[in-house]
Amino acid sequence: SSSAYRCRSGCSGCWSFNGRTDCCGWSDGFWKESRLRWSTCRLLQTFWRLLGEDLWEVLQELAGILPSSCRQAVLSLLPKKGDLTLLKNWRPVSLLCVDYKLFSKVLSNRLRIILELIIHRDQSYCVPERSIKDNLFLLRDLFDICKLYEIDVGIISLDQEKAFDRVDHCFLFSTLRAFGFGEGFISLLGLLYNELFCVVKVGGLSRPVKVHRGVRPGCPISGQLDSIVVEPLLHKRRSSLTGLVLPGLPNNPSLIVSAYADDINILLRTRMTLFGLQHCLELYEKASSAKVNWEKSSALKVGPWKNNNLPVLPGNIHWVDQGLKFLGVHLGTEAVLTKNWEGVMERVCARLSKWKWLLPQLSYRGRVLVVNNLVASALWHKLTVLTPPSSLIQR
Repeated sequence: SSSAYRCRSGCSGCWSFNGRTDCCGWSDGFWKESRLRWSTCRLLQTFWRLLGEDLWEVLQELAGILPSSCRQAVLSLLPKKGDLTLLKNWRPVSLLCVDYKLFSKVLSNRLRIILELIIHRDQSYCVPERSIKDNLFLLRDLFDICKLYEIDVGIISLDQEKAFDRVDHCFLFSTLRAFGFGEGFISLLGLLYNELFCVVKVGGLSRPVKVHRGVRPGCPISGQLDSIVVEPLLHKRRSSLTGLVLPGLPNNPSLIVSAYADDINILLRTRMTLFGLQHCLELYEKASSAKVNWEKSSALKVGPWKNNNLPVLPGNIHWVDQGLKFLGVHLGTEAVLTKNWEGVMERVCARLSKWKWLLPQLSYRGRVLVVNNLVASALWHKLTVLTPPSSLIQR
C-alpha cells in the first residue's frame, strides 16, 4: 500500500511503501534551485500521488543500471582563484536530471540518520547537528590556549586536489562495508555510479565522456559520501598520534585533527609525527586515488617554539607564525585578524549603490530582503566567529 502526506520537514511528496516511509525532499528549495528543471519538478510535485508509486516501481525494476537520462550529467565550469589557463582552477558542477536527484535524495535522507554515529566529532561536513563554525571556533580558541599556556603546536592545513573528482568507487564501497553498511544499501548506491558519463558545457555541449571515478558535485548525497571517504585517513591519524592534550578539562581530551570535507588541519607536536603523517598520506593516496595539493596547503607554528625544532615540510611549504586563512576566515595574531575587515565597508557600499536608483520604490520588506541577501550574508560567516572592531560597527 502507498500513501502521500506532508512530513515534518515541510516536504509535500513523501511516500510510504510496505511500511517504510521515505522523505523525497520536496521542499520549495528543491524544485526552485534551477529554472531548467522547474517544469519537471513542479509536475512531479503536483501529481506525486499519481506518479510516485510508478516511479518507485521503475526504480525497483532497474537491472543494475539507471536509464541513460539519469546517468548523464552536464558539467558547468565555475572559475576559481588563480590562473584560469590551468584546469585545476575551474570548479565543475554537475547538472543532473530530477529523477536522479530524487533517488539520490532518498538515499541521502537514509544515510544522514546514522552519519553522526560513524563520523568522528572532528569532521563537520554534511553531518547533522554539526557546522562549519565548529572548526572555526576550535582553531580560534586553540590560538588563545597555546598563547596562554605557552604550548608549542604545529598546524598543517592540508588541501586535497579535486577531492570530489578523485574519489575511487571501489574504495568508497569498501569503506562503506567496513563501516557495516548492508549490501542492499550499497547496491542502491552502486546504481548512482554505474556506467556514468557527462557532457561538458563550454559554449555548447561536448561529446559524452565516460566517468570512472569521483562523486558528482551537485548530487544530494555527494557531500556525505565524501565525509565517509576521508574518515579512514582521519581515523589513522587519531590512532597514531597523541595530539594536543587540552589542560584543565575532564578526561584529558586530546586534539589531533579538525576537518571540514577535504580541508584538514593536523596538529603536530614533534618532528617524528611529521614522518608518520607523510607515510599515512602516501598510503591513503594509493588506496583512494586522492592527492594532496601542496600548493594550497600551509603550515603554522603556534606557541613560543624556543628550541626552534621545527620539522622540514614537503611540497616547498614554509612555516609561518602569524596566522592562516581557513574556511574563508583569517585566524592568528591581531595583525592577521584585521585582514578579515579590510575593504568590508567598501564592498558593502558598492553592493548597495547598485540598488540606489530603486530605493524610493522599495518597500520596507524589499529593503530588508536586499540587505539580508547582499550585505548580511557576506558578514555573518565572520561575525559569528570574530568580534569586529568598534570603528567598523560605528561606520
